[in-house]
This record gives sequence, structure tokens and C-alpha cells, in this order.
Amino acid sequence: MGWFGSMTIPILIGLALMGIDAISNELENPFGDDANDLDLLELIHNLESEAMEILSLCGDERGKARFAWRKMPRFYDETSPKPIRKQVVLLEFASEEVVPSGSVTPASSDAEEE
Repeated sequence: MGWFGSMTIPILIGLALMGIDAISNELENPFGDDANDLDLLELIHNLESEAMEILSLCGDERGKARFAWRKMPRFYDETSPKPIRKQVVLLEFASEEVVPSGSVTPASSDAEEE
């Protein structure tokens, strides 16, 4: 086969296999803080938003009244690449939201964001 068959083809095959190995190492653990990892907080926030919307569309006001939106704790918000400002909480187990003095109330800040 000559030079092409004995040098070029094996080098290309080796590079392809090393590329597949590099990709498999990245896909091995998709959860974490790397740039190409899945953003679980964003996925959970999307699920919460859709669940609340389904409660509204179904007309289940009694079920919807058991949940409320609260501010996301800062240490969680900082770990997500996209800003997530609020989370759904079950009112039965949630404490009252503490708002620093001099700031807007949670209800008015929620109205501005939506």
C-alpha cells in the first residue's frame, strides 16, 4: 500500500480513536461544575415553572395555593450559569421569606420579573 497505507491511515485512525476517548471522558460524568456539564438547577427550575403552569391551566387553584415562589438562595444562584431568581416551595414546610429593609417586597419583585 505504500507510504499512504502504512503511515497516513494508521495516524488518522489513531487520532480518531483518541478523539472518541476524549469525548467519552467528558460524557462519563455530565454532572458537575465544568463548562460543558448539565445545568441541573436550570432543568429543575424549568420543571417547577411547567408544573405551576399546569396547575394554572387545569384550574386547580387549591393545589396551586399550596405552593409559592421564594427567592433562590445566593449560593445556589451563583453556581448556575444562567441566573435563577426564584424557586417553588411547599407552603406547609416553608418559612416566611426575609426581605432586607429598604428593598422591594417579594410580591412586587416577582411581578417585575414575570
